Amino acid sequence: MTLPQARTVGDLVTEMARLYPENFAIIHRRRRMTFAELEASMKAHGSAMLAAGVQKGDIVSVLSANTPEWLEIAVGCASIGAVLCPLNTWNKDDELRRVLERVQPNLLFVGAAFAGQDLPGMVSRILGVRDGDARTGGSNGLRLQVIPIGVGASKFSRYQTFLDAGESGSRGVEQPAVAAEDVAFICFTSGSDAEPKGVLLEHGKAVVNGYHIGERQQLVPGDRLWLGTPLFYGFGLVNALPAAWTHGAALVIQDQFEPGEALSLIETERATAYYAFGNMTRKLLQHPDLPRRDISSLRTGLTGFSEVDIRLAVEELGVTGCCSMYGQTEAHGLCFLSDSSDPVEVRMATQGRPIDGWEYRLDTAVSMDESLPPGAGELLVKGRLSPGYFNDSCATRDAFTDDGFLRTGDLALIDQNGRMIYVGRRKEMIKVGAINVAPVEVEALLQTHPDVDDAYVVGVSDAERFEVLAAFVVAKDRGLGAGDLKAHVKARASSFKVPTHVYFIDATEVPRTTSGKVLKRSLREMADRLANDEN
Repeated sequence: MTLPQARTVGDLVTEMARLYPENFAIIHRRRRMTFAELEASMKAHGSAMLAAGVQKGDIVSVLSANTPEWLEIAVGCASIGAVLCPLNTWNKDDELRRVLERVQPNLLFVGAAFAGQDLPGMVSRILGVRDGDARTGGSNGLRLQVIPIGVGASKFSRYQTFLDAGESGSRGVEQPAVAAEDVAFICFTSGSDAEPKGVLLEHGKAVVNGYHIGERQQLVPGDRLWLGTPLFYGFGLVNALPAAWTHGAALVIQDQFEPGEALSLIETERATAYYAFGNMTRKLLQHPDLPRRDISSLRTGLTGFSEVDIRLAVEELGVTGCCSMYGQTEAHGLCFLSDSSDPVEVRMATQGRPIDGWEYRLDTAVSMDESLPPGAGELLVKGRLSPGYFNDSCATRDAFTDDGFLRTGDLALIDQNGRMIYVGRRKEMIKVGAINVAPVEVEALLQTHPDVDDAYVVGVSDAERFEVLAAFVVAKDRGLGAGDLKAHVKARASSFKVPTHVYFIDATEVPRTTSGKVLKRSLREMADRLANDEN
């Protein structure tokens, strides 16, 4: 498929509506929309925002489950040059308050309660909004309009009124011109090691990079891409969305990931592309409904970062063309990606080649250690990069080199065929004696044990060897012992890679950020306490 002419998200919807008007753009259990219908809704939402006083460059936020309305708001923003800042539905009150105070949105769309989160109630507590109030000024100085979306969002009953006002209220208001270099989205990173940063993402780069991501997966018009993660993730907003829509394909979404519903949705809608992380694949494989569900329509897609993640998706779930990947939010999704036609061994062992338009270099000065693979270094990338972080010039300056490369903080090497092999996070390297050990390598070894569901490795202070390895293991079988796992690793790797400490932990006890990333610093603190108790 050829690269679309559109260089803004709004123009992309219009172009797909012209080329594939009857193709579905959105599929949800409650509603489905063709590209033609999405274009009409985009215009209606854009008009309503203009009537509400939103101007080009203003920020609009949405706090909601994965719903059609979420996507309608996103494209409505895009059509008038407003900037969408999606909010994390897993945030607690203080976390949400900090983000709102930083971005100061003009409009805040609030979805119904779901997954135990009373979203309207949370906004009421933060802003002091009384039932029915749409405009508020809280003690924190915020002044914005709060508008409900979705079924059951009765606490703020203004959504249809908001849309109706757009029909007349925007007459005579000039439609802003939107350019490729304009900011489309602000996506906040997870902040596993620091305060979350708002990554600025541009229209043109999101569209073009998304197209190339879709090409590597060999997406075609009419495909149906099932998305397991929240839309507020970069994996959804600047990866799945543009990859699908630049190819005339549908996004198949559910309010939240639930494995039984996911299997049913994939079967019923005959989804063809799979977008999920490794923990989601494991939950699907373990679900009792899997044997009776026909998910053979899945042929391509993207999944986690480890060899085990790819193997599970390809060999056990049956997504034979599932691709390996590497990227960061700052890269508008991805910058390295395998091809769905690559041999499965290649997809399991590497993160693929650079996506068209990307270049890289390795800073080997940071990894002068004989224990690392020859040629390994910190990965620096340049291409369709974010222009920086929202209102954070210091973080922007620190993240980029003088010649425009992003410092990823990841250690990697490039094989003889130009494919990238991920070694680990630079800051997470563990120094056992005088030897650097990459936690991801030991985690992968532990995950090959048939009774291990997941594993996380951190360093623990040691008087003799500076650091030793501590492994937190989520086991399938309660009879699994620490000695079993140590023997498993010792049979497959050097002795310095064998964990000194093995702690068994329930999956619900793994500390995570609100966006789901594992908090390694919290695990290190836990390991230090446990190791001290042992001594």
